[in-house]
Amino acid sequence: MKQKSDFITNSSSASYILTLKADVSDMSLEQFEVLFQEYIEIYKRNNDNKIRYWDGINIHKIDNNMFEVTDWTSMHNDNDDIPEYMRDLLIESFVDSRDWGFVVEKFRIDSHQ
Repeated sequence: MKQKSDFITNSSSASYILTLKADVSDMSLEQFEVLFQEYIEIYKRNNDNKIRYWDGINIHKIDNNMFEVTDWTSMHNDNDDIPEYMRDLLIESFVDSRDWGFVVEKFRIDSHQ
């Protein structure tokens, strides 16, 4: 538990790390950024006021066609704190199978205690 000035909480900040696998092998970071930005733009159009400020510097290449998208929250209480665009992408990847040019490979939450 953490003590925060006048109250005690079990919550802390957290990073959300989404590992995505591009359909094309040996894709450049720039190419993937374009693909992911297309997803973000469609998400924004379909979900007014549901996305926080998006910063493309949160994408990192980790292998030939593997990329990590990172977001964070200052107070992680439960799964409702996961960014909506990540939650929807997880659902679409495993249920809807919409083709974005990439698929979700892994998702993890790193708590900052």
